[in-house]
Amino acid sequence: MNFKNKTISFVGDSITFGQGLKNYEVDRFSSIIERECQLEKAYNYGISGTRIAYQSRPSERASYDLYFCGRVFSLYPADLIFVYGGVNDYFHGDAPLGQPTDKTPETFYGALEYLINTLKNNYPNSRIAFATPAHCYRQEYTDSQPSNDKRKGGTDNRHPL
Repeated sequence: MNFKNKTISFVGDSITFGQGLKNYEVDRFSSIIERECQLEKAYNYGISGTRIAYQSRPSERASYDLYFCGRVFSLYPADLIFVYGGVNDYFHGDAPLGQPTDKTPETFYGALEYLINTLKNNYPNSRIAFATPAHCYRQEYTDSQPSNDKRKGGTDNRHPL
């Protein structure tokens, strides 16, 4: 797909937002893609700390609970909608992994299903792309030492945080 003069809406968490960058509005990946691909416009809907699935327990910051499934109703109907997330669901979200047959945002599987269907129904003229999170390391989690939280696919019933 040639992106010149096209629009992209980027939905995501802190990586999409550009958290940690000195000049996030210029240096985040949506801005780089906007320049390099000569987009008409890149709309950035990245909010740090947010998750794909619903959080049943309020977070220390209210903005963290603005989960993707609740935010997708107010996107610009761009040529492409690009979704990048999942790290926070794994690190500190309290939604269980669930089953591949789930349909509601209360589990991770259900939230993905809900998100995909909502995007397809509300933005029928937009192409939709998902990217899985990059490898991340956080104190107790690494690629070789994943979460033991049973809700995340591990064997421990206790929440790790």
